Amino acid sequence: AAADASCDASRGACPPAGSSLSLPGPPAPGSWVVDPHRLLSVQAVMAIESNLSAVNASTQLGCFLVLLPTMPEAAAGKTIKELARALPAQWFPLSIDDPKAASANRRRLERSVVLLVVR
Repeated sequence: AAADASCDASRGACPPAGSSLSLPGPPAPGSWVVDPHRLLSVQAVMAIESNLSAVNASTQLGCFLVLLPTMPEAAAGKTIKELARALPAQWFPLSIDDPKAASANRRRLERSVVLLVVR
């Protein structure tokens, strides 16, 4: 697959030519924004992180923003809405050998909202 013409190669925002986009991993601990291709400036990410921290603290939700230049090949056949709903299940698996971790993941999964933006 060729790099998306709408991505910003000068900021490293494009996947390498010939590569396939994989599903994004979970955000870093304490982070709410997943922007693996750096589509946003550092300042924009910091502002969004601050706003999402306030929203999440006041609503008891885990609201995440995921930005991708194109739909991942691993999501072929899915709509953006279906992918957004599937990401928390990937990030917080319920089939963990540790029952305590599985229980914590269940709570996170039930309270997670993903805003997925695909250019």
